[in-house]
This record gives sequence, C-alpha cells and structure tokens, in this order.
Amino acid sequence: MNMSIKLTTYDEEFLECSIKWFRNKELLKLLDAGEVDPEGQRKWFSTLPDKTDYKIWGILSDGIPVGASGLKHIDPDNMVAEYFGYIGESSLWGKGLGKEILSLTCDKASELGMEKVYLHVLSDNIRALRLYEKNGFAASSEEDGLITMWKDL
Repeated sequence: MNMSIKLTTYDEEFLECSIKWFRNKELLKLLDAGEVDPEGQRKWFSTLPDKTDYKIWGILSDGIPVGASGLKHIDPDNMVAEYFGYIGESSLWGKGLGKEILSLTCDKASELGMEKVYLHVLSDNIRALRLYEKNGFAASSEEDGLITMWKDL
C-alpha cells in the first residue's frame, strides 16, 4: 500500500474525528485509555494554544484525516519528550502507516531540540511493539503490563 502521510495542524475537524474514533473500544484499549467524554475533549482542545509542553498534529493520509500524533511532557531542559500517536481509522491498521507517522513525529521532536523520545506501550500490543523496536526504540522498563521504550534522536 502506497499512501501519502502528512502531519498537519490539529484543528476542529481532527477534534471531531477523534471524538468519533474514540468511540472504538478496541482503539481505547490499545491506547490504554478510558472512555472519552466529547465535552471534555472539546474543553481540552480549547487549552491547546496555551500548552508549552504538549504538541499534537493531525495525520492526513492522501488528504483524509486518519489519526493524530504528538509529543507530551516536552522537557526542553533535559531535551526529552514523550511520543504518542494513533490511527483512528481502523480500516488502515496494519497497513504500514505507523512507521512514517513515527518518523515524522520524531523529526518534529528533533526540530524542537529534543535529543531523546520515549513512549509507553501495552505489553500485549505486539504490532506496536514490533514497530517501535524496528524503528530504534529499546525497552527500559515494564510495570503493570506497560512497557517504557526510549530512542536517541
């Protein structure tokens, strides 16, 4: 599958798509997230312009919103940030988009001056674990089924 992936501004369209995607119980399980309240999401969205330790981008595939990725806990003093990302369109899971999304988001981290990126992934999310390992992340710890992985940029 040869799809064009692009990170773009996470705007109201992505917010509404995310609210829809977060109705998918399987996605929430993979993200280790509880139920997502649409009004809470809208309030969270309104705080984005004021956040300095959090960046989120919408993911476009061939011009269509398919997910989001970003960095949180951005620590410019220690030059580290936590990666997160998801493909909300479940029909695109397992199609190889994750590698490009991860690469583009790590590029953004480098542009922000980060030297290391870490992430948390459920130990039973084999597809994601394989993706992260193939792309230079190494496990550093595991607690309660959640693996922490690091990568030098």
